[in-house]
Amino acid sequence: MKFHQTTLLFTSLLIITLPFSVSAQFTAAVPFAGTSSGDLIDTITKIVNAFLSLVAMVAVIVIIFGTASAIGAGDQEDVAARAKNNIIYALLGLVIVGLSAVIVNFLLAVI
Repeated sequence: MKFHQTTLLFTSLLIITLPFSVSAQFTAAVPFAGTSSGDLIDTITKIVNAFLSLVAMVAVIVIIFGTASAIGAGDQEDVAARAKNNIIYALLGLVIVGLSAVIVNFLLAVI
């Protein structure tokens, strides 16, 4: 049981630091073809990245609470199963947010 708790703790810490390492790799968008400064595309890129960062932070918070619930569940199998589902769905959400960030930033860079 101690190994399980330690594994959950280290996994949670890894997931908490993941958005910070990914957000450091975003680059500025190429200026829009019809304008000289590209202000519209820059604004859209900032809004989309801020929204995706917010969604990623919410997913990380859900993972933290799911991990705490799983650790504190004890012998209650229904609570542990619910916590496990929360962690899985939040991880899936992080994957979707990461892929959508890549797709959106690629498309905005191409425009």
